[in-house]
Amino acid sequence: MPSVGAQTPPPRLPDLAKEGMTDAQKRVYDAIAGGPRGEALFKRAVSTLGEQGVVDLIGVSGYYTLVSMVLNVEEIPLPAGVSSPW
Repeated sequence: MPSVGAQTPPPRLPDLAKEGMTDAQKRVYDAIAGGPRGEALFKRAVSTLGEQGVVDLIGVSGYYTLVSMVLNVEEIPLPAGVSSPW
């Protein structure tokens, strides 16, 4: 297995200013990137999804990220007959 430093870095997340990104996508990006949460964005997300909805969104996003990391680190292949979308 090659060293971590020798691997290709992961692709950058989309630019938050990119038109068409939903408030939910921006909120998840903020949570993953670990940056400031942005009070205005948080208020919009709560007004759209409710506080419990925002908590659920972050929880589901975190779980998806965890599963993705485990699959990548363990190099789990796709099932037989399934082609990669990338």
